[in-house]
Amino acid sequence: MKAVCSDNIILQSINESAVKGNKLNNENSKDFYKSLTSIPSNIKFQEKILSYSIQIDGAMAHAWTPYEFYMNDKLSHSGVNAFTLFKENDSWKIIYVIDTRRK
Repeated sequence: MKAVCSDNIILQSINESAVKGNKLNNENSKDFYKSLTSIPSNIKFQEKILSYSIQIDGAMAHAWTPYEFYMNDKLSHSGVNAFTLFKENDSWKIIYVIDTRRK
């Protein structure tokens, strides 16, 4: 995963809740990678990308990907990922990710 991400990637999530209201969360890349590698092997997780829209202008691209996230085959949450990419030396790197999460 690190190979496709910028060293300075920005990671944010918007948790949507009718009860608690909307909350913007920031995460640093080190904590993000650590959280992925610390998932126990007996936990099955899958993010299903439902569709995508990609826009490119020169060295910048944006991908919009609605998704559903499953834990042990049960729907955990859904939302949209928005990725911003930067092209440097014929290689695309993700520089920004923000997603929405709702139950």
